[in-house]
Amino acid sequence: MEDDWKIYKKCDEKKDEALILKGLINGATSLALYRLNRSQRAKDVTWNAFLKYGKLIEKIDSKFKEKYKEAQKLLNSKYTHITKG
Repeated sequence: MEDDWKIYKKCDEKKDEALILKGLINGATSLALYRLNRSQRAKDVTWNAFLKYGKLIEKIDSKFKEKYKEAQKLLNSKYTHITKG
């Protein structure tokens, strides 16, 4: 995802999609930080970015929209399992 994010963030018509990828990357990072028992602030910052940019998924027209939704759903499920489990 990071390679696509780097490309999309340079392209005006792909800015929202770049932010979605940034959010998904941050969501995965947050889960890794939870597993490693890293600082609460780091976990919260990365998870909040995931939540913030995830809202853009419904607003974009992309052939990857359903894949982004799947990734978002999976990350939410893992987050719930890690933080509540």
